[in-house]
Amino acid sequence: MKKVGIVTYHRSPSYGACLQAYASQNFFQELNCDAEIIDYLNSYEQRIKKVFFSADGTFKSMMKNAVKSIVFRRNILLKKAYSDFYKNYNITKTTYRSPTEMNDLEYDVLVVGSDQVWNPNISNGIDPVFLLEFGKARKRISLSSSFGSYCLHYTEKEKIKKAISLFSDVSVRENFAREQLNKLGISNIKVLNDPTLLVNPSVWKKLAKSVPDNKFIFTYFVSGSFCDFESDVMKISKQYNLPVYNLQSSGYKWHGVDKTLVGVTPEHFLGYIQNAELVITDSFHGTVFSNLFHKQYIIINNKSNPVRINELLNKLSLNERIYHNSSDFNAITDLQFANVDKVLAEGRKEAIEWVKGILEYEN
Repeated sequence: MKKVGIVTYHRSPSYGACLQAYASQNFFQELNCDAEIIDYLNSYEQRIKKVFFSADGTFKSMMKNAVKSIVFRRNILLKKAYSDFYKNYNITKTTYRSPTEMNDLEYDVLVVGSDQVWNPNISNGIDPVFLLEFGKARKRISLSSSFGSYCLHYTEKEKIKKAISLFSDVSVRENFAREQLNKLGISNIKVLNDPTLLVNPSVWKKLAKSVPDNKFIFTYFVSGSFCDFESDVMKISKQYNLPVYNLQSSGYKWHGVDKTLVGVTPEHFLGYIQNAELVITDSFHGTVFSNLFHKQYIIINNKSNPVRINELLNKLSLNERIYHNSSDFNAITDLQFANVDKVLAEGRKEAIEWVKGILEYEN
């Protein structure tokens, strides 16, 4: 049995991050590997997501701290919601915060990915841990790693090129990432789906927890795009004669929604998508699970990070599901999922065969 160590974003207060980490682990376990997530925390990524802020004891500082606690109440509840989910991970007993702390780790295969592990905006530069510059391993590979919509700068290109040249095999999540690596002279790059799409869909049906069984429209936005479409969502609510359940992901509170969801666990996040009559989102993983659960959905263009959703929907021949302005809402049609299932099944098979080849080949 091959021992596999995975580094990724697994403790971020993000549904997509924790569910793709769970999927990556599950994917290798289904291939009869002893797979574990290496509990590495990128200091910058952790700092910008930190819920609590220290006070210096002064009244002014304590007042500022209190305001921040109110503003970030959602994050506090999310932290509690995620804590139990993290118990689903097979994870190292030790938490690491630098590559030097990880030099004694030893695996048959070290894996980086998936998620935006190569997006410097998240990690405050290219993180050497996400380039697998630590430990001992017979093979180092990338599983569906992503830059998001980030374009590499010159110094970052050199660092990436040097590190990835030591990988035995590389796969990325988007063609956008492959094109950037190809320009660096790195060839034989495989494009694979996000790990949430590589495990059997039954994994998510089993993990999803039940939510109120009344009919509703589920909305979830990770960017500021909801501001431009709030009135349109209300119109759709009237058209469908259904209440809107909005999963709040920012300090902005919608006016007119019937229910604001705060502190939702990853399992209930899946449950709300699974039970919705219609999903309206600009989230990549919201799009992923809408397809897996065969939900009717509307995708709002995420101007700040469009690559991920655009490439997924292009692969599924569903680009028309991306709505750019209010007039697009006049052309909503019902989705059929036969082709979606076919394409995703082919992608799942391709990934399994690719990784099996890596695990079985001895050099």
